[in-house]
Amino acid sequence: MSNLPTPENDYAVSPTTPLTSELWRVTVVDIAKRLRILESIKVSFEQIENAGIDAVLARINVILQPAIDEVNALLAQARAESAEINDILTEIETRGVPATSITTTAVGPVAPGNVQASLAGLMAQITASANAASQALAAESAARAAAITAEASVRAAEINRISPRYATVQKFM
Repeated sequence: MSNLPTPENDYAVSPTTPLTSELWRVTVVDIAKRLRILESIKVSFEQIENAGIDAVLARINVILQPAIDEVNALLAQARAESAEINDILTEIETRGVPATSITTTAVGPVAPGNVQASLAGLMAQITASANAASQALAAESAARAAAITAEASVRAAEINRISPRYATVQKFM
């Protein structure tokens, strides 16, 4: 049969082309072969894509984990100091001595004045320091995530540019 469809003519048939087993063998076998090739390329690309996402997530963890640990340590320290301050205030108040009547001198970050005011000032400093560290971590996390996303986009564009097989796959997806 000389007028069999081919890949070059997109398997076009004429109204006079008889539907024979030879016609089906020529067209279906070739199309099936092409589909298997496309499916294997798609699977390979999905594996590469998943590996890239996993690598980016691992990199984010490596970059951010020390900062997260530092903020968590600061928060734990602030909580411990706050609990200690509350215990001291409770002790002072249960003994019948108002904290406002006890004066202190300046020691480290504690300002001179009455104990209650000094401790309130110290708590404000601790809270401000913890909030600043938390905001800095959030800003750094956002900046690094944006940088990683931008790099991933550039790499994906480069893959698209250098991989003609990928462009062929995308046409069929």
